[in-house]
Amino acid sequence: MKDGVYKSQDNGRRWNRVGEGLSNITTLIIHPETRVLYAGSSDGKVFKSLDGGVHWEATN
Repeated sequence: MKDGVYKSQDNGRRWNRVGEGLSNITTLIIHPETRVLYAGSSDGKVFKSLDGGVHWEATN
């Protein structure tokens, strides 16, 4: 399995990698009200997704 963020839409039976270019992700947070995703990497970068993890943008 490659490094990155993975998403399942079938209760964990299958997983697909989302967010090209994301690596060394150590933390993933979902805002409970807005459903915005935040991913933090081991090198201090923070990424944000507004569409369930399909697209990511650097926030720092």
